[in-house]
Amino acid sequence: MIRRLSWMSRLTIQVTLDLLIILLLHSSYFIIKMLRHKQLGLHFNDDTIKLPFKVDTISTLGVGLYSYSLPVLTVITVELIIAVSRRLATNKTNEWRQAFFFMYNFVVTFFIAAGVSLLLTMLIKYTFGRLRPHFLDVCQPDVLPSTTELYVDSYTCRGTNKKAMSNAFLSFLSAQASSSAVGVTYAVLYLQQRVHLKIAPLVRPLIQTIYICSCFYVVFTRFTDFKHHTTDLIGGLILGFLCALAFFLRYHTDTTNDTLTQSEHTEPVFTTQTMQANIEV
Repeated sequence: MIRRLSWMSRLTIQVTLDLLIILLLHSSYFIIKMLRHKQLGLHFNDDTIKLPFKVDTISTLGVGLYSYSLPVLTVITVELIIAVSRRLATNKTNEWRQAFFFMYNFVVTFFIAAGVSLLLTMLIKYTFGRLRPHFLDVCQPDVLPSTTELYVDSYTCRGTNKKAMSNAFLSFLSAQASSSAVGVTYAVLYLQQRVHLKIAPLVRPLIQTIYICSCFYVVFTRFTDFKHHTTDLIGGLILGFLCALAFFLRYHTDTTNDTLTQSEHTEPVFTTQTMQANIEV
């Protein structure tokens, strides 16, 4: 007879598997980065790759911190507010535990969605690629002037900025756009489901609008910094949006407006399909 695992054992296994999946998805970024990108041919009369190289307005690290911290901090803040409000209203002792469960469920789902978006972005970059708008300035290819009107697929870059040259062939699609989109989309969907302030109905759409505008600002800087073509940014936005939407709808749509009282009769489990309780004031 097979012995049934205890609740704590099942919980440990599930958390371990969740963390392992997140680690594998995000480690794909570093694994794929070790691969050698293919050298793309170019037309020297292509005006879209003749723009000058500029320093990033927002660094890659800054975009990453923004994309991940925005939804995570949003979830933590809202769930704490829910816990405090319900603790004061019901005087129950399990509100903090439930708040932690909800934080875990939403945050883990986000990290998986962000990891999938990152993996797909890197695969597309290294499979297809595209010359960046500042390619000629960074690469400085060793070709004769007489060949500048021809398509060239064999050349050597003489540029000295090694870091910029390593990314010069990877314009499509924009990783910054996809990461910003997945973070903002997830945060907006989360607020839409969890926050219903009847006494201040404009608060939620105002916050959502600020989030969306911040995403477009980040994406716009990639265009003004000559790091990406317009289609690179659009592609990144679409990919990030679809990843966030797919995972959120998959794991966080089977909810009701107020099922908090069910916790008194239900064993709490770490799962993205557990009961939900919205802010309703």
